Amino acid sequence: MSELKEQELSTVRVMLCGLGLILWGALGFHAIDNMMDESLLDPEITSRWINCVYCSIMTLTTVGFGDICPSTKINHVGQLFVMTLALAGLGMFCGPILTMTSNWKHQIPGGLPVLATTTLALGVVLFTYTEGMTELEAIYLSIITSTTIGYGDLTPQTDAGKLATALYALLAINVAGAFLQPAQDFLMNLCSRDITLDEKEYMAGAEKEKQEEKEKQKKEKIVANISSSSSSSTTAGTKIKAPIALQPKSTTSVKTKTT
Repeated sequence: MSELKEQELSTVRVMLCGLGLILWGALGFHAIDNMMDESLLDPEITSRWINCVYCSIMTLTTVGFGDICPSTKINHVGQLFVMTLALAGLGMFCGPILTMTSNWKHQIPGGLPVLATTTLALGVVLFTYTEGMTELEAIYLSIITSTTIGYGDLTPQTDAGKLATALYALLAINVAGAFLQPAQDFLMNLCSRDITLDEKEYMAGAEKEKQEEKEKQKKEKIVANISSSSSSSTTAGTKIKAPIALQPKSTTSVKTKTT
């Protein structure tokens, strides 16, 4: 008799899988030609590997600023790689990571409001320090990144800023995902209306009468088809004599004379 096994999400496995996807994406952006806009990358002031990691995470998280990757000269191999990487990112972040982080709001004192405020404050500190942005610009970039909108009008320019943005996206997107259920509940309540019991019973009765009318019409149609086919067979039903070749032959006994 087989034992029933209960699966539990492993934090270590989720982290290893996520790191593996980031590394796979970075290798692809580094190895495949024309994956990044080289005209925007000065090798004397920026690191190619940092840009590869940045593009990998921006693709996996579906933020996609479109600032340095992909380039307009990307080939079919690069397009296929980006599509595969994006699908893998959706499966990862909308699956194991979102499930793992769904309990954060219950584990942090103050719940979801404190978690959201802390995450937003972290983004402001990171972007003002690494990119020299104003507080308003940092708040704007934090929200655009965490909601995966990624307009691309305001993007990090330095290696430190790109690393900070990539790491911030990994955290903030999952925090933003925690707002999905409360937002859904709010909008459902906003778009719903209360109905009285009498109104509900009236609507159910009307639907029942409609179904009964359909069944009645269906039965009448079946009866009409049967009557039509019966009358047509009676009118045109003449006995047709079978051809001689197909008629049964009469059998006669033959008496043989023995000598």
